Amino acid sequence: MTIEEYMALSMEEKRKYDFTEDWRLESEQEKAAFTHYKDMSSWEKYFVYKKAFGGKPNGVFKEAVGFFNIVKGKYGSYMIDPDTYSSLMQGLYRKLWTRDSLEFCEDKGRIHGDTMNSITTSMSWFVRYVFEEDPNYYGSSEIGNGFIGDKGDKADGSLNQSLEIYLREKDRFERDEIFQQAKDFIRINHTLGNFLPVPYREKGGQFNVPRAKSSNDYWDLTLYYLYSCYESIKDMEVKEIKASIESICKGELLKDNLGRLLGYNYSNVRLCLEWLCCFAKDQKPCWDVFVERNFLQPYVKRNNEDRYGMPKLLWSNNEKVLQEAEGILWEDMDDKEMEGLWAERLKNNKPKGIAPCNMFFVNVRKCIEERTDRMLKEM
Repeated sequence: MTIEEYMALSMEEKRKYDFTEDWRLESEQEKAAFTHYKDMSSWEKYFVYKKAFGGKPNGVFKEAVGFFNIVKGKYGSYMIDPDTYSSLMQGLYRKLWTRDSLEFCEDKGRIHGDTMNSITTSMSWFVRYVFEEDPNYYGSSEIGNGFIGDKGDKADGSLNQSLEIYLREKDRFERDEIFQQAKDFIRINHTLGNFLPVPYREKGGQFNVPRAKSSNDYWDLTLYYLYSCYESIKDMEVKEIKASIESICKGELLKDNLGRLLGYNYSNVRLCLEWLCCFAKDQKPCWDVFVERNFLQPYVKRNNEDRYGMPKLLWSNNEKVLQEAEGILWEDMDDKEMEGLWAERLKNNKPKGIAPCNMFFVNVRKCIEERTDRMLKEM
């Protein structure tokens, strides 16, 4: 799809457009595969998309292996990863972002992007918790069935386990109320508001892969590290940072925030810092500018000075937060309390139960939808 065709869509069609559908459609076979893909349920599209790029499941997952073989044969050569390989998204990056920030994201003529909020991490845990006591899965006493480990302990949950359960329990996934929030999130995961151009050099640093590993692919935690970096350099001028960037990157930044986020890799930290510095005000790196120019307002707290504060938590294991999850007002929470909640997340970045997973699904969906609207308004 071209930008002109996309802009000609109704507002609702633009909001709902799934960028995994930006295929080339160069052959009749591809067109037929595309028609089938486009008509799938949200759940099936998710698993087709993941297995088109993923490896073959363990043989113990017989349904998943069969599914994988079909996907690779029918869709594997046509699917694209839209954050970097959608031609439409490439055009929208250039339309929505300025050249000074895209300079750090473009390599060999292609802008590298990030799908900010991942489905797989939380979904794997969610499915694990839903079927925790089911005797066919995690409640089984059968060692080596793919859901119970060699020592008789329950497996942690994974994409292939979730796929196997989905294929066996498809009606439940599509019908039962417990899956509704997850399904609503999947439906909008590859819409406009979940993409962001991020730093990349084939030789010399990157952002997407290392930050996904360190944060368990949680965007709120990614933002918390970036916010912490801005706090540590906010009193320095950009020219001062550039003049001593090597020593800065090999110092506290490599040991803390950016280092933790980007795998303690100097090249990753340096490229990211250069990118962060292009969002500046009064010659100084500025968190507020970073938030506004990347349309990240839904993800952060607005503080009393009408400036942007620290990132909101998309989910928490804290009982008080979970009790208030639907109506929690982050703006009414002081920074000290929020720092305490972030300290808890840094210690254990794994949702413990169905409730924090659902909190994540609901909050992410709202953030993506609001960010989509902001981006469309900008255009």
